[in-house]
Amino acid sequence: MAAIDSYTDFYPLMAAELPGCPEYLMLQALKRVARKFCQDSDAWRVQLDSIDLVEKQLAYVLTPLSGGTTWGAQIKHVLAVRINTEDGIDKGNPGVLISQPYYTFYPTDTTRINASIAANTLLLDDSLEPAEDVTDGLEVEVVLVPELNEDDTEIDMDFLAMWSEAIIGGAIAYLMTMKKRRWTDIQRAGLFQADFNKGVSRARKVNIGGGKSDFVGLSA
Repeated sequence: MAAIDSYTDFYPLMAAELPGCPEYLMLQALKRVARKFCQDSDAWRVQLDSIDLVEKQLAYVLTPLSGGTTWGAQIKHVLAVRINTEDGIDKGNPGVLISQPYYTFYPTDTTRINASIAANTLLLDDSLEPAEDVTDGLEVEVVLVPELNEDDTEIDMDFLAMWSEAIIGGAIAYLMTMKKRRWTDIQRAGLFQADFNKGVSRARKVNIGGGKSDFVGLSA
């Protein structure tokens, strides 16, 4: 498929199957299905821009910022956490991969031991309390899920293009199941839904094997 710059690039691929369907409904369906695809597959994985470690600070609020772009997405969960030192960064070391028992991610506002924790907070274990400030000392890889109200500049269109067959199939299936429309076709909707389901299954298998994750090494 050619480069995808916008959801609108998907419309010609959908229109032939959906006679008379207005573009605003295509857009709604694409956004809804792209979100469900990411929820079901954990396929949209990004390494967040490096975060500064602060002396004695254990809690860090994460934002879906990667490559200088803030994505219109929710952080579903954290995949990997690395902590580094100034010396390690200077030497080009990737830092230490932290196992999950030593950090907790809170996707929503939470109260813990009478303390309020903001949504999207990564809380490090007490044993990992930074002894000094370290610029770019915290690296975090996450799974993102698009917000329904995001625009084309807030989601990775290269990612959507990679899984376009599944997402387009799911969107067509969703629209074909609408009642009493010119494009309603319950029987054929199942064929397009199968494209979506196959894409989710394939994305899950890719991620089990490491997928497109760019997260460096497994040792300090």
